[in-house]
Amino acid sequence: MKKSIIIAKANALVSQLLCEAFAIRGYETLNAHNETSNLLYLVQTQQPDFLFLHAELAFDTDGVALCRQVRATPNLATKCVIFFSNHANSTKFILPAVFADISGYLYENPAIEEIELCLLRLNAGERYINPNMLKLVNGPSIPNYQKLVEELSCREKEIFRHTAYGHSNGKIAELLFTSIKTVETHKYNITKKLGFHRANELREAAMKALFGELE
Repeated sequence: MKKSIIIAKANALVSQLLCEAFAIRGYETLNAHNETSNLLYLVQTQQPDFLFLHAELAFDTDGVALCRQVRATPNLATKCVIFFSNHANSTKFILPAVFADISGYLYENPAIEEIELCLLRLNAGERYINPNMLKLVNGPSIPNYQKLVEELSCREKEIFRHTAYGHSNGKIAELLFTSIKTVETHKYNITKKLGFHRANELREAAMKALFGELE
């Protein structure tokens, strides 16, 4: 049976070219460039083997957060591959993405040979990270972040990351399929565990932990 790929690149032409390149290599492809606002539903219904998407999608969609939602969907085995822009501002997405359950990490517009290598690794049950990106995240940022959040539960770590993105409690509740009250309770517990006194201290610490050393 052919393996299937959904592609949701920010650039329509690039999405189409990738679809054609994958089709030549025997994959069933779907260009979801115009479906980014309904991408989660599309993936859940189509259940592709792979989802290729950009970290910064249209319609105010966070590609990394969407990957987390895909991976959190019960009985859905789709592996996510995410593209990051080469400009400096995109580095703020890379470190948080390393802590997500994402299978492939590429810079935008990679050579087709690198995409093939990525798919080869994924089909073998491995993870792929672009070598230059790997150098970027192999600095002190990851161990420093892990030390900061080591006492937090898995759900508290998720909320801590979303706090760094600047998301409201309502937005976090929507992304994590929970209630605003639950988010507020988790934030209170996180604040106490990390020794803060006010919500703005928590937000500033989260932003510094995830983004400060990469900017």
